[in-house]
Amino acid sequence: MFVFLGIVIIVLGAISAIILQGLRKIPPVYVALVTKWGKRVPEVVSEGWQFFPLYPTWYGYIPIKVETVSKDFAPEEVRTPDGADLNISVALSWAPDKDSPEALINYLNAGGEGHGDDETGEGEPRGVRDILEDMVAEHVREWARSTKLGPQTWRDALSAGDEAVQIILEGLLGKPISPEEINSYKCGAASVSIPSLGITISRLNIKDITLTGKVAEAAELKVKEELERDAEAVEQEHVKNMILKHTEQGFSKEQALEIVQTERGKVAKNVSEHKLSISSETGDILKNLLMGIVPFLSLGKPGKTKEGGDQ
Repeated sequence: MFVFLGIVIIVLGAISAIILQGLRKIPPVYVALVTKWGKRVPEVVSEGWQFFPLYPTWYGYIPIKVETVSKDFAPEEVRTPDGADLNISVALSWAPDKDSPEALINYLNAGGEGHGDDETGEGEPRGVRDILEDMVAEHVREWARSTKLGPQTWRDALSAGDEAVQIILEGLLGKPISPEEINSYKCGAASVSIPSLGITISRLNIKDITLTGKVAEAAELKVKEELERDAEAVEQEHVKNMILKHTEQGFSKEQALEIVQTERGKVAKNVSEHKLSISSETGDILKNLLMGIVPFLSLGKPGKTKEGGDQ
């Protein structure tokens, strides 16, 4: 009896040890690509507790992060057929295709999430992100220099957001994209796979198209001149209205113009002071004359007698 109980305990202990040894938790936003005898097999398990018998010798797994990655790629310098230089920035969102074991194997073969320094670009290759950035840059250059599908002038390029998105997507996906599908990609609601990289693309936007170089300087100068002309036209209309207002008040056109120009600070109104210089002898003569005139002026004034009557 005791021997039987001992065997049962040993068997249960061995089974428990096998179960506990093979029980593994897949963290959130991860899936696991299953391996058997160290080789990847087309089987995927989702997040949570999973059982891998005789882990890791017989069964094992490779964790793969499947959250969406959003990246603003560095501006690509391109030149349009009319010789203008542009910087074009593209924003892209993608995620590993978690529903396809074959796609996940391709994702790992392409470098997966990769490693390295995001800022300096040094270190290990950055995997799928690095490949995507090269692919996007190449399709942007092809679109910009194309004499058939791309912009013919820099003005066309600055207003060609949807057109550029369509050309780049068709190059990445290798299939035509209808204009109706463009909006879903721009707002991040799409889901189209790139099997060779094992990912699905959900968003692609042209973030910015900036004119650079001498053409940009010339365009900026032209805009500045147009703004100055507009401002001058507004000022002239204002002067015209002010002159009309003053002429309605009775001033001549010349007077009204002078008033308006003075108010605007265009004409300076000067007031001059003139001082009269006289000699001391002349001053004495004028003083004596004034003293002689004062008594005669006082004689003409009415007075009263000491008794209070009139004289």
